[in-house]
Amino acid sequence: MLALIKDNPVLNRTEIIGQFAEGGWVDLPDGSRVSPAVDGWSLRGYQLKVITPADPIPAGQMVVSSSLQMVDGSPKIVNALASVVLTTDVVDAERDRRMDAGFAFNGKVYQARERDILNIAGKAARATKAQIDGAREGDLQWATPGQNFAWIAADNSLTPMDAWMMVEFGQAADDFVTFMFMRGREIKDRIIAGEAFDFKEDSLWQPTPTA
Repeated sequence: MLALIKDNPVLNRTEIIGQFAEGGWVDLPDGSRVSPAVDGWSLRGYQLKVITPADPIPAGQMVVSSSLQMVDGSPKIVNALASVVLTTDVVDAERDRRMDAGFAFNGKVYQARERDILNIAGKAARATKAQIDGAREGDLQWATPGQNFAWIAADNSLTPMDAWMMVEFGQAADDFVTFMFMRGREIKDRIIAGEAFDFKEDSLWQPTPTA
């Protein structure tokens, strides 16, 4: 984007008249129009200059408002910033967002919304009972006679599962949920202690590798 600017000798400052897309028409205050709009164009005291983007937002800050201002002789987007107030609620929301995105099991991702976890737990309990009742490994019809059992992955593909695999799947889901809640608790403890950090950093929500 380009800014149309003009010096105001009365106020001893350069004023921003408007913003225009590069290559388009420029409407001047006197009613005339010029085209194309290009950086460096000037006429009768008017100039077009490229708008400088805003500075990067520092960690722990958020944008309250933005405005176009003259900075060091050039038009620039200037953000008004304020400190991000961290609360345990925002950590819970981030935890839930990541849980909704799902967990990996045997090379695929499966959804882990609250209803998904309940469904997985229920089916894993049935799979355990099927094992006790004599279901064999590789038998895909352990849940419903005459129908192969499968779970729908996040990519909408079907993963066939015998009772043994369903139990492992249930354990993986339970481990994922337990980890996410415990990690969320650790992050909230750090915030309560006054530590400043980016709680949305991916590495914080991943298990620590073991030797």
